[in-house]
Amino acid sequence: MIMSSIIFKMPFSYHSLQGSVFDNTGAKTAGYYIRENYDNAEIFIYLRPATAHYYFNLPVIGSTDMDEAELFSYFNSVKEEVDLVVFKEKNYRLIKPYLNSFNRLVEIKSNGETVMYIYARKDSESGVLSLNTEEYDKLFDLKYGNINSLNFGIEEQIKKNKKMSELIERIKGGFFGFIFK
Repeated sequence: MIMSSIIFKMPFSYHSLQGSVFDNTGAKTAGYYIRENYDNAEIFIYLRPATAHYYFNLPVIGSTDMDEAELFSYFNSVKEEVDLVVFKEKNYRLIKPYLNSFNRLVEIKSNGETVMYIYARKDSESGVLSLNTEEYDKLFDLKYGNINSLNFGIEEQIKKNKKMSELIERIKGGFFGFIFK
């Protein structure tokens, strides 16, 4: 039986509940690029930390419990120690003023539209790379899409990451801040 759904604005089906219709954020493609090119890096993110940690398999610096002013003020205080900055295209105008010492390294596209950027302290020798999620998400799944390659230990990552620990201390309220107080 197919029902109409106002929430989904499309025919209701089991597949829509599984998430087969979604906007690709580019996080998986970014994860593939970072895993393939960096063994160790200080990564500032304007994404959900758990998502970035899952795909990048490296410690990350970021928060969803701070407003933009707090987050970017913190970024400004640690950016000299940051190697990579990863963020969604829709947030470019918010973070652009803080990127003066970084260069665009990677532009990630989904269905021909830019969805994410990776900025680095140094220029890429081959210029700005353009990666398509349609290709690189599959490569991630083939190489890293198994239980043995995924790192779920976000609590351990936070404890070992001095900058993330400092950031958590600055968080005012919110679920994440409550857990670590």
